[in-house]
Amino acid sequence: MAYSEISMARGDASQLPVVHVWTPDAGARGVLVIAHGMGEHGLRYARFAESANGAGFVVYAIDHRGHGRTVRSEDQLGDFGPDGWAGLLDDLTALVERVSKEHAGLDVLLLGHSMGSFLAQHFLTESSGAIAAAALSGTTAADLITAPPEDPEADLFMAMNAAFAPTRTDFDWLSRDPQEVDRYVADPLCGFTVADASLASMGADALAFSQQDATARVRNDLPIYVFSGDRDPVGANGEGVELVATRYREAGVEDVVLRLYPDARHELLNETNRDEVTDDFLAWAGRFLRASGE
Repeated sequence: MAYSEISMARGDASQLPVVHVWTPDAGARGVLVIAHGMGEHGLRYARFAESANGAGFVVYAIDHRGHGRTVRSEDQLGDFGPDGWAGLLDDLTALVERVSKEHAGLDVLLLGHSMGSFLAQHFLTESSGAIAAAALSGTTAADLITAPPEDPEADLFMAMNAAFAPTRTDFDWLSRDPQEVDRYVADPLCGFTVADASLASMGADALAFSQQDATARVRNDLPIYVFSGDRDPVGANGEGVELVATRYREAGVEDVVLRLYPDARHELLNETNRDEVTDDFLAWAGRFLRASGE
């Protein structure tokens, strides 16, 4: 596979989104766009991208504003900038439009993880016709998890870790694989939450895009794949994940697949059973690949 990096010219010049691109050697037969989670970045999906390349997908992973290589200085980490959550949605929409033009004739799939899955949920209420299918990893009902905490001083990630006490690190909730947890802890572009104003903008929009009238705007024939660990605290050990699937089904979406992996935690693509998770995803996604020779 070949790796490259592109920068997108957007309205906020202080944070021009950087996009990581992995291209299969044999040529693309499908397109996968990845929206990563809070306190991480797109390069963490390189291993998964290699597998997706092997299946025929060209992979684009955007570094959201306040994250990864989009950040120009350390003080920008976790700050979405003046446009708030709306800026992240604008960036994702622009990326999908760009790759659709550059790979005309290929199906475009969207994969959102954690906070990126909330972004994908929002995107679907506005632009479900722009993609062939969507997948939500480590997700939950965004309006519930982004509600203001009872204790405004509470640390979001520490709260997630509490269920796994006694813990080895502050991020045991991410994966059962200690090496993957240690890689996350050692990464200077991981491990932070977002600024108060950015979190407030996400919460306000999450309340809106999670309403029944918004979910009803998702086109009925859009295939949606929802997958999570049943020990993921973000998804309330599966309850919040099931609620997401139920909301889409009740809105009339006809093809909703829900998969919960026993004992798995938040980052399924970095879990001890990641090969199984990746194989299952690619088996689902394979029907959106253009046949060889077309």
